[in-house]
Parts: sequence; structure tokens; C-alpha cells
Amino acid sequence: MLTFAVATAAVIVGLLAFDITRWCESGRVLTRKQKIIRVLSAGIALSILSFMVLGWRATEAIRIFAALGYWMVCLGLAFALIFLALFDIREVGVGYGKEKRRILRDLISPMLRRRKSTDDSGNGHRRRSQN
Repeated sequence: MLTFAVATAAVIVGLLAFDITRWCESGRVLTRKQKIIRVLSAGIALSILSFMVLGWRATEAIRIFAALGYWMVCLGLAFALIFLALFDIREVGVGYGKEKRRILRDLISPMLRRRKSTDDSGNGHRRRSQN
């Protein structure tokens, strides 16, 4: 059990380190809010893992209500982690929408400028003469 916990903790820390190195790249666009959410999520995941590893030993020697409180704290942290994950998904969706609108605006603006310049110069579309 302990080796599994250590391996899981190493994976979590490795993923966080990988994510942090990607933040430093110029192409990676994360808001400050997303960075905070991801670091908090990693911290909470590591604390849940340590609670679970220590919990099966620590709760044997204490009373039932104290053990129940211990596991309720662990459950509360798990719900906090789920909430942070949902909040991160929302932030990613908002960022995706902004980026999508920016790309569409960049694609459409040259066409609108070209159309406006041809309309202003009078050399653009000619009206058909009616007979």
C-alpha cells in the first residue's frame, strides 16, 4: 500500500512539474486563475493521498467519532478537489471561447477591410443597368 501511495504521489508531483514547465513556454496560454486552480488541485490531491495512507493506521487507535471525523475531512477534501476540477473545466471553456472568437475576428477583419475599400473606391461591384 505504501509503495502504491509513493508511486501515486510521484506521478502527481511529476504531472504538476510537467504542467509548470509548459506554463513557462511562450505558446502556452493559461490565466493566473487556472494556474492557481491547478496548483491547489495538486496540493489537495497529495493531501488526500497522505490522509488515505496515514488514515488506516491512525484511525485504529482513536475513537469511532474521531475516526469518522478524520474520514469526513478526507471526504471533504475529495469534494473540494472535484469542485476545483469542475471550475478548471469551466475556465478552460471560457478561454477556448475567447480564443475562438479572436481567431474568427482575425479571419473576418481582412475580408471586411477589403470589402470596405472596394466599396469606397467605387471600383468594386457595379450595379446592373435596368432596361
